[in-house]
Amino acid sequence: MIGRDNMPHRQIILLSCGVAPGCRIIRSLIIYGLPESRQFVSSGFVSNGIVSMMDLAIKQDIAGHIRQAGLRPTRQRLALGDLLFSGPHRHVTAEILHQEARDVTEHVSLATVYNTLHQFTEAGLLREVNVTGAKSFFDTNTKEHHHFYLEKEDMLIDIDKEDMQLNGLPPLPEGTSVEQVDVIIRLKKN
Repeated sequence: MIGRDNMPHRQIILLSCGVAPGCRIIRSLIIYGLPESRQFVSSGFVSNGIVSMMDLAIKQDIAGHIRQAGLRPTRQRLALGDLLFSGPHRHVTAEILHQEARDVTEHVSLATVYNTLHQFTEAGLLREVNVTGAKSFFDTNTKEHHHFYLEKEDMLIDIDKEDMQLNGLPPLPEGTSVEQVDVIIRLKKN
């Protein structure tokens, strides 16, 4: 990774331009220490857009990351992986990711999104955070940390594990051990 301190940078805007007039911004990236972006027509994920050479490297890195986790980098896994891993850490639901994929003309079913999220989770690429019995977020930050959950906004915010102290756990049932401790602090705005 390239260091971000005191490095020259440029902002790259990825556009989705369909047949209809006008374009919409898919993603804005700030690229540090890289040469000018180049314009080309992509046959893949972002069609008829402006893409930097860094994007090509990111896509190759995502494919390697997926392979290293023991999964085959299919077209759909690569597309969803690009949405998940090409920026800062984030929390998404299957529905949010499905809509993002549709917004950039990637045709995947909601079932495929769910399956891919669960495959990425089992492979250690994502962490599932269950905020209610029926609702899960998928977190790209797989390091040990906790969360604030803003209920009305339906949003998770990371809490660094060093910012929280746990003074102990109750006695564990016989024959068990702690796999992980997840703390979710539910908030409401005043």
